[in-house]
Amino acid sequence: MWDTLPSIWTLAQDDIAPVAPSNGGDAASTAPGTPGSPAAPGGGPGPGSPFGGDFLFIILAVFVAMILMQILTSRKDRKRRERMLSAIKKGDRVKTIGGEHGAVMELREQMVLLKVDENNNTKIWYDRSAVQAVVQEKIEKPEKAESPESGQKLEKIAS
Repeated sequence: MWDTLPSIWTLAQDDIAPVAPSNGGDAASTAPGTPGSPAAPGGGPGPGSPFGGDFLFIILAVFVAMILMQILTSRKDRKRRERMLSAIKKGDRVKTIGGEHGAVMELREQMVLLKVDENNNTKIWYDRSAVQAVVQEKIEKPEKAESPESGQKLEKIAS
C-alpha cells in the first residue's frame, strides 16, 4: 500500500515528477517521517511526523484543561444556585424558570408559595428548584409622610 502512495501524490500534482530513492530503491532509504520509512529509535513516529511527540502531548493537555475548567465552573454555578435557593425567605421577590414574578408567601422544604397577582390575590405553589433568581430581597412597604407645604400625606418608599 505504501508503494502506491507516492504515485497517488504525483497524480494529484501532475507537474511534479516522482522522486526515486537514492540508495538502490529500498524502502529503508526514504526520508524519515514519510510513509515506508523506518520508525524512530524510541519506537514512536519518525522525527518528521506532524502528529508525533510534543504536538500530541500539547493537544491532549489543552483538551484536559478545557474539561477541567468546564467541570469546575459548573460546580461553582451549582453551589451558587444552592446557596440562593436555601437563602430564600418570606417576602422575597423571585422570578421562576417560566418567567413568572411573584412574592414568596410561604416556604416548605421543597415547595414555595408565590403570590403572583396582587389584585386577585392569586397564589401558586412552585417547586423550590423552579425559582431562577431572587429579584429583590424584600417587598418594600410604603411609609406615610406629611408634606411640609400642604399637609397632604405622601407615599415614600423605604430604603
